[in-house]
Amino acid sequence: MSNCVVVCAVVRGVVCVARCCVLVVVLCCVLGCVLVAITKAVSDAALTLLSRYRCFGLYPWGVPTPRPEVSPKRWLSGLSWLLAGGSILALAAVACSVRFVRSKAAGHLYGEADVPALPVGLVLGAQVKPDGTPSGFLAARLDLAKRLYDAGRIGTIIVSGNHSAAEYNEPAAMLNYLTKAGVPAEGVITDPRGYDTYQSCLRARQIYGLSQLIMVTQGYHLPRAVATCRALGIDAIGVGDDSVRQYRVSWWRGTIRDQLACVKTIVDLATRRDITIPAQHTAAADVSWRTPSLDQT
Repeated sequence: MSNCVVVCAVVRGVVCVARCCVLVVVLCCVLGCVLVAITKAVSDAALTLLSRYRCFGLYPWGVPTPRPEVSPKRWLSGLSWLLAGGSILALAAVACSVRFVRSKAAGHLYGEADVPALPVGLVLGAQVKPDGTPSGFLAARLDLAKRLYDAGRIGTIIVSGNHSAAEYNEPAAMLNYLTKAGVPAEGVITDPRGYDTYQSCLRARQIYGLSQLIMVTQGYHLPRAVATCRALGIDAIGVGDDSVRQYRVSWWRGTIRDQLACVKTIVDLATRRDITIPAQHTAAADVSWRTPSLDQT
């Protein structure tokens, strides 16, 4: 058994080193391409200025020369270099953001059967159908939270989602779904200002005063959600739902979207975007929702 543990540790170390090497190579390639693109752009600009200088007859000997025509091929070449450099920079930004998110969440993601028990679980909102019922992905998150609640691994469930319009209310749909499934209403708290992952995590810290929680969402979203909470000072762990992987198109669309959203997460954490409160509400009203039983010591 001990030999297997050692082998697994060695393999993980080799994989980690390999990933770091790949990342370094990619960054070097990106920097090289950027330098080439900048050098080409500067040289083209210098040639253009020199041509204009000649066009106005400003040579020392005062001989006017016709303005040379700029070849469309040169413009297309410069534009291609610019687009290529921009694309490489964008890919590098996504790769680095994903790397940060995954490293931040590493070691804090659990399966349903082995997740430690904590007083509070946070379920992040998702699409709600026009009839007010949760979409398949959101229902899967709520079913997972309900199973954790029944198993005693979660004492209170916070459902955080978007309620920016009267006709669209994710937390209410989540609350109704859980209560119909058998979770008592007093065991569920609604957070109607969870407009995105960052806002839900920030409100869990600042409004509800949480220092620990179990994050419940889809598996592809879980690393970013847990990493965001931990970067904001919450000792968060997470359990991901993979039951909706059967919807392959939606699953892969969500997976790709979430990798791109890692860049937004880095920007939010770097700028420390504050809590968003609609004009018709006040921060005092938000604080009044805080439940004493959720306080962590």
